[in-house]
Amino acid sequence: MAIAFRQCESHPGRPLTDHLEDVAGRLQDAFLRSVGLFHDVGKGTEYFQDYLHGRPPRQAALSRHSLLGAELFLRYALHAIATGACNIEDAALGYVMIRRHHGPLDNLVDGLSITADRDLIKRQLACIDTGGLVEWLREQNLDPGGDSAPNHAEIRIRTMLTLREPALVQSAMARFQHALVSFGSLIEADRDSAARHSADAFSPTEHSFSSEHVWNLRSRLDSGDVEPALKGERDRLFEAGAIAARTSPATPGRLWTLTAPTGSGKTLAALQWAFRLREARVEGGGKRCPIVYALPFTSIIDQTASVLAGMYGDGLDESVLAVHHHQAEPGAMSLRGEDSVARIWTEGWRADVVCTTFVQVANAMFHGTPSDSRRLKNLAGSILILDEVQAIPVHLWEPFASAITSLCTTWGSDALLMTATQPALFPPGTAIEIAPRDYSHSSVFDRYEISVDLGSQIEPETLAGNVEHALKLEQVRSCLVIVNTIREALDLFQLLSGRPSLTGFSLYHLSTNLRPKDRRKVLDALRATPRGPVLLVSTQVVEAGVDLSFDTVFRALAPLDSIVQAAGRCNRHGTGKRGSVRVFEPSGGSALKIYGNVHIDVVRSIFGVAPRKLTEPELRNLVDQYYSTIKQRTSRQKSAMILDAVKMMEFANLRGESAKDSDRDKRVLLIEEEAGRMPHFIETDDSDCELWMRFRTAIERKNRSDVRKLRNQVAQRIVEVPERLAQPVDTMTGLAHVDRDAADALYSVVTGWRR
Repeated sequence: MAIAFRQCESHPGRPLTDHLEDVAGRLQDAFLRSVGLFHDVGKGTEYFQDYLHGRPPRQAALSRHSLLGAELFLRYALHAIATGACNIEDAALGYVMIRRHHGPLDNLVDGLSITADRDLIKRQLACIDTGGLVEWLREQNLDPGGDSAPNHAEIRIRTMLTLREPALVQSAMARFQHALVSFGSLIEADRDSAARHSADAFSPTEHSFSSEHVWNLRSRLDSGDVEPALKGERDRLFEAGAIAARTSPATPGRLWTLTAPTGSGKTLAALQWAFRLREARVEGGGKRCPIVYALPFTSIIDQTASVLAGMYGDGLDESVLAVHHHQAEPGAMSLRGEDSVARIWTEGWRADVVCTTFVQVANAMFHGTPSDSRRLKNLAGSILILDEVQAIPVHLWEPFASAITSLCTTWGSDALLMTATQPALFPPGTAIEIAPRDYSHSSVFDRYEISVDLGSQIEPETLAGNVEHALKLEQVRSCLVIVNTIREALDLFQLLSGRPSLTGFSLYHLSTNLRPKDRRKVLDALRATPRGPVLLVSTQVVEAGVDLSFDTVFRALAPLDSIVQAAGRCNRHGTGKRGSVRVFEPSGGSALKIYGNVHIDVVRSIFGVAPRKLTEPELRNLVDQYYSTIKQRTSRQKSAMILDAVKMMEFANLRGESAKDSDRDKRVLLIEEEAGRMPHFIETDDSDCELWMRFRTAIERKNRSDVRKLRNQVAQRIVEVPERLAQPVDTMTGLAHVDRDAADALYSVVTGWRR
């Protein structure tokens, strides 16, 4: 005989009906409330109750509850369709949400199939108190529907035909985001309820950032070695951020841009705009919302987070500032032992300000996992800053633009796209530009001359000679050389390190061939004051968000936005004599291998073959032409397939989980996984050795909290090594391990992994 439904428990000691009603009460609309009431109904079987109380299950599959809850919801939803209270999309979505609320969403149509589970559902239905369930549902003002089994094949066809109906791109995106936000709302309500957090436990608190914090930081900043006119332009941009927020439209939901040259103080201007805009929302009667600040690389996220932490001062924890990426360090709550609460604030993007990556934003907007959907739920209606937005790959421009537009128009988000080189994601006139109209034309932002010579390829020995000539004969005290590959950087470093005429210069190498710990030491040395003559050989890692300035910059042929970013490291603060930037083409064709034909061909066509000289403003004026041409010459195939997957709600395909080659281009991945590489933990000093032992001990003891707390420190000591050079893997950690005794032969703290 089935256990009485009202006597069943959702968690030890908690009535199932209490949990279901609590979850439903945390959800907003009628559709979501019904999903909340059904999501754990499958726990009402004797099989699950045995499992919950530690009694050996007769068959493990019978104790699973999600599929049964989804099946019972579908019976209710089909009845609601017949009465006009529901539609087939909501019925299908609710079914898949309940079925997958402990895992990622399936493709919607695929998730409606139950061919292999029919017998399982029959046995579970026989062991649930149907009468008690029906009585309770009617008390919740829901008609449970009929007893007959739904025809899943028919529902799949009806759902597919409905999704296939002609629809505008933005309508399809709005429907897709509604599905993800609904799923995220269910997951958040379920987990908060299960943990017994009150409904307002993670509501905005009095501990938060304000525009006053930014003003105070601005007033404390030491201008240092900055040309006075440039400081004046930075002040003007900062004030423009405040003015834009004060004069913003009364209702939220706008697209904004901040387009200004490198070194103009965009970060503080954007923060001032965001905090002022939020304050204006609250003054207008709106709710306080999170501010999500996203960047392409973890290194510059930590740099921005440090600025915010210094701005706020004492009392900072994860509820105020959450740093969310795979290498993020634990904050004050985690260090106090409140790890689970800290993760809710951070991983759910519920903090006052969240610093995260473009990868996480893309995952939130497209992937449909429980965690990603929770983040999208809290991104909807927020203020979003995308810094260095040119880093978004061209084939994702259209899907990103559609998703951001929907966040603004459907959910009331305000989104700011910030860069020195604004890509053509949106048509002209779509966004509100924060920077003054004449800002980029200021004579202050004419800090260097750029020489372009793509007439012939340069061998490494010739390049080394050109660098040496610039340093000695032109009396340059600081020089940056950016090449496209690690191999090129190592070869050039070796050629330069053996030249007697450069003995007065401190020579550095910077690339991902170094551990993050060692890259940080290089950057610290380069930022030191006072600084002697320096020469840095680097890959692209130095280009975005790194506040360094050099007299002369050499840049290997690359996309125009990379060249502009590299030039932004030249005479950054406008002091001393005019800087010099030199663009050359190295032998070996590395530019084509790294960036592809389209980007490099467009750069060649813009610059031409004959040697050419440009000023900084003239270089910036080429950006619109470059992006317009790139957009015209880039195939729409990938973006069209992604948008079709959005229309058909193919969540698994958008995550890249399909085994079909035909679905490969539906993946939304900002960073393609680099095959053939192995992470190596490398010890070079006592702290590395001690950390490795602590990390292995935490894993051995299955102490997940300690593993999370050590995660960032471990990441600082890891370098990715080609598989052909890889060392044996430590089975406990999954990492190759190079101990201190072996490290000298395999790794250099100056140049990295020995190749």
